[in-house]
Amino acid sequence: MPLAQTNGFRTHETLRDVHFGPGRSDALWADTRILDGAVGWLKENPTRRLRIEGYTDGSGTREQNLSIGEKRARFVMMYLMAKGVEAARITIASYGADRPVCTETTEACRAKNRRVQLLVKER
Repeated sequence: MPLAQTNGFRTHETLRDVHFGPGRSDALWADTRILDGAVGWLKENPTRRLRIEGYTDGSGTREQNLSIGEKRARFVMMYLMAKGVEAARITIASYGADRPVCTETTEACRAKNRRVQLLVKER
């Protein structure tokens, strides 16, 4: 069952969120395994399109957060393309801090919000 939906794109249980350090637009090293898993799944499902959504933890201005969210989404897009996923299958978006998954003020909560979410739909 889909967990979230944006413009017909939905989460998929195989595609997990990718996390980032504060102010960083390159994925945490451990999360490259998540990206490699996404590459494999996308290659096995060639009729699926991918939407990459970038998010931040709310530190900084709205403009800064949108910019960082976009850089995170672009990082993931470039990673996937470098591994053979076709660019024509991918769109990106940035929501900055506008859609947090956690609203507590702890560092653990902010870390959950520094993410890229991968959503899919049929072509």
